[in-house]
Amino acid sequence: MRLRWTNELIDFASARPDMRRADLAVLMSKKFGLDITHSRLANACNRYSIPSTPKGRFTSEAMKGNQIRKGAPGNRTTFKPGNKPKQTRPLWSEKLNKDGKWMIKIGMDGKRSENWISKARHTWQKANGEVPKGHVVVQLDNNRNNFDLDNLVCISRAVLSQINKKRFREFPPELKHTVITMEKLNEAIRKNL
Repeated sequence: MRLRWTNELIDFASARPDMRRADLAVLMSKKFGLDITHSRLANACNRYSIPSTPKGRFTSEAMKGNQIRKGAPGNRTTFKPGNKPKQTRPLWSEKLNKDGKWMIKIGMDGKRSENWISKARHTWQKANGEVPKGHVVVQLDNNRNNFDLDNLVCISRAVLSQINKKRFREFPPELKHTVITMEKLNEAIRKNL
């Protein structure tokens, strides 16, 4: 049944802004003998701009107690500056990641992606210098445990995408250098067109 919000109902609700809407709905139902639910009252308060102080948010007074206290209740378990977790690996340690690639730790601070690089990339960088931006180091024989310099090749990501389309991993080892050289040539032609 539709409830008509009369001026008497609106004034009654407006006179009690500090009361919770659920409690106010019960009080109004008893006083006026109407079926006023919490959701009906909330809709009417929004429609008729009836003020309501407790909005379910923290007030500035309630926040002051939290600002005085530093840290969470379980502060004894948080790390202090300079402390490291037990599982922190030392510099230059190696690990096998989820993809089966060997990784080497090259830094101790910063993001995890900056601290660890692939062992193949590290080996190639030691011999040839920094890997150019937009390039990757691939292993020709698809053996992720073979870090011989003859097995490592630095190629651009554009060339890598083209050789992956041609199922590069299935080619015999003696043809892989030829396929990479052909794709580098094709990439140079595409750039000049």
